[in-house]
Amino acid sequence: MKFSRVCKGLPKQRTFLVCNSESSSGFSAEHYDGIFTTIGVALQAAADDDVIDVAAGIYEEGVELRKAVTLRARGDGAVTVINTGNATLASTAVGARVVNIQFEHRGGDASSRGRAGPRCLEVLSGELTVEGCGFKSEVGS
Repeated sequence: MKFSRVCKGLPKQRTFLVCNSESSSGFSAEHYDGIFTTIGVALQAAADDDVIDVAAGIYEEGVELRKAVTLRARGDGAVTVINTGNATLASTAVGARVVNIQFEHRGGDASSRGRAGPRCLEVLSGELTVEGCGFKSEVGS
């Protein structure tokens, strides 16, 4: 059984915002515990049970979930994460959750149908919940 941070003495759940130059308006800073321009830096600042809101836009980076955080799209418009190197979304966390974000992986070896290289989504260990997300790869994995 997993307990939330409502017990006395435990830190409260924090909420962070990620926004890039396309999505820098429309969000009130006082509602967030921190504002970042990349998902990766927000993930470094987050702890288990924290929430990371991602504003609409395109984010060119790989996302590695190592903590039980919620990563969710916020505001109007789509959130798309694109990566050309390692997996676009990789997870080793137990209890991580991703909501309404589109992931795209570009590149790879089409002759191997992507089996020899990184994929769009890799759950290496742990448990990951995805809701309303899309995954696209140029090589089909």
